Amino acid sequence: MCTGEGQPYWGPHGLQPGIRTSNALPLPGFRAVVVSSVPLGSDDGDKVAKAIACQQAEHTHAGVPCGIMDQLVSVLGMEGHALLIDCRSLESIPVPLSDPGLVFLITNSNVKHSLASSEYALRRGQCEKAASILGKPSLRDATVNDLEDSHSGHGPTMKISDPSMISKWEDFHYSRVSTYSYCSTLFVFPVPAWHCNKLTLYSLSPSQESRAQLDDVTYRRASHVIGEICRTLKAAESFKNGSFQEFGKIMVESHNSLRDLYEVSCKDLDDLVCAAMEVEGVFGSRMTGGGFGGCTITLLKADAIHRTIQNIQERYSGTPTFYIATPSEGARVLNLS
Repeated sequence: MCTGEGQPYWGPHGLQPGIRTSNALPLPGFRAVVVSSVPLGSDDGDKVAKAIACQQAEHTHAGVPCGIMDQLVSVLGMEGHALLIDCRSLESIPVPLSDPGLVFLITNSNVKHSLASSEYALRRGQCEKAASILGKPSLRDATVNDLEDSHSGHGPTMKISDPSMISKWEDFHYSRVSTYSYCSTLFVFPVPAWHCNKLTLYSLSPSQESRAQLDDVTYRRASHVIGEICRTLKAAESFKNGSFQEFGKIMVESHNSLRDLYEVSCKDLDDLVCAAMEVEGVFGSRMTGGGFGGCTITLLKADAIHRTIQNIQERYSGTPTFYIATPSEGARVLNLS
């Protein structure tokens, strides 16, 4: 394209190459280097739009209903900063992390993510189910109190729709019934006989009755997500305040929640976290990525790198690979000339 003065410029069209085999057979994977005077990608400067396009590619081509974090940090990363991402508005806030005495150690367990894709979709479905039961558009809108009020996993319940059943239940199991009001649906919560010779009767609204459908597994998934949102905000504040001990504590809490509530960790990842946390100079460690294998990430002092790697090699039964990292710029074109 050209301007009115005849000076060339590139519009937001980019380059869309096509590669195929002559015999129409499936094309195997390969590495390629593109050398061209045509700009890579569109020239509209909208990095967020590029991240969304990459996310959609994973949804439609890889079949993984992933979030947007990886794609956004890949294009918006800033040297010497962490990035606090709002996955709803797609806004991001740089959080300074430029202390030269700190590094991140990424440890690859070299255990294959054998369940990551299928279990990711399952977890996402469970979280969407929890939000629906709680009457929320997303777990982002839910609180710990919402979750606790909704959990029905506190023992057996009996539903009574006939008032005459109250006296039958009373005669059978308890000596008396506390005050109650009758409506179309009544829920009875038995109090253990060894604790109190009394039956407490509650009347639930339709919305409360719906919320009582939150089973133990769905409850644990939602509990992790709601807790992780709180931990993320606390972690950003810890970075801003230079409270790296606090940040490390949050990392471990996050890993424990991923292990126990979200259930996406595995023994290999747990062992790597434990081995790292044994070393002086390590602030915190947790699994990262889709889980069921893959990597852990550890925040530590720069002078603790070698003894941390040594301890992990001694304690971990697998063959780990290590990468030392600091926050850097996102994906960009590098001039090699």
